[in-house]
Amino acid sequence: MRISHTKCETFISCPKKFEYRYIQKLYPVKVGSPLSFGKAFDDAANALLEGKTLVEACELLTIKMMDTHAETDYSMVDVDLNLIEHEKSTLTQAKQKLFIRELRDTDGEQFKALACRSLIERGHLYLAQYMIIKKRFHKVVEVQKDIRIDNGEGDELQIIIDFIVEMKGNELLKDDITWGSDVKINPDTIYKLVLDNKTSSKDYASDSVRNSDQLTTYNNIVKSDFAGFLVFDKRIKNGASRYQFFIDVIPAEKENKVFEKYQDTLYNINSCMQTNEFEKNSDSCFAFGRKCDYYNLCKYGKKTGLKEPKEK
Repeated sequence: MRISHTKCETFISCPKKFEYRYIQKLYPVKVGSPLSFGKAFDDAANALLEGKTLVEACELLTIKMMDTHAETDYSMVDVDLNLIEHEKSTLTQAKQKLFIRELRDTDGEQFKALACRSLIERGHLYLAQYMIIKKRFHKVVEVQKDIRIDNGEGDELQIIIDFIVEMKGNELLKDDITWGSDVKINPDTIYKLVLDNKTSSKDYASDSVRNSDQLTTYNNIVKSDFAGFLVFDKRIKNGASRYQFFIDVIPAEKENKVFEKYQDTLYNINSCMQTNEFEKNSDSCFAFGRKCDYYNLCKYGKKTGLKEPKEK
């Protein structure tokens, strides 16, 4: 069996959800805006890293957002009237929220259009900031690196790394970088880093890198000096984007625990497949205020909002 970090986390959160998604291959008709925007932003950021201009990257982000617009499920927080210079942007924040809520409930298409435009403008701000950050990289080593690892028992771990760069020590010592632990840096030394792009409406903790299973996996495979998150804040203030740059060393004991977890999860998945019994975890029915995509199927046996796999 082939497993990935995402598959592993899905099974751990709810084996039944894993069965629906990866065994029965049932996928939601609608995709949450964080996923569609995140994918569009990643593709556009990758284009910058590969040498495309800012204009080309912004055009790509716009195209990707429009390609998924019809099936994207937008939320109220996606709409930022100030970003799109809407006539209602002069209202107070409370009245803006009321307007957006009423629009969502009365004119779904107009609401979706404003949400999409807002996210596109937000993405363009991120990319402009990203272009500045990119200049600090000594070298872009890899972008979207696909790695497969065999465990010797017929199972395979698939890893897709956002990007790997080299940075000179003096850049790593700048004030905008948050280190999770005390590390001695030589200003003249060139270091290899494995990095992951993120967008978030909440500040990351300083120890987020060393506690990340995903970055731990990447770091172990790449044998980088450091790992890090480049986090873009969803909260746009006065038309300006904000980012956080977290870098840290991954402890060896963390690596051991993560790969043990992969092996244990693989064993449990294979056991479930042999018995064809995948347990439900009711604690995972709701996350971040949203129902699980498979809630109606799991609770009522109805495939509402899901699409069947295409027949070959």
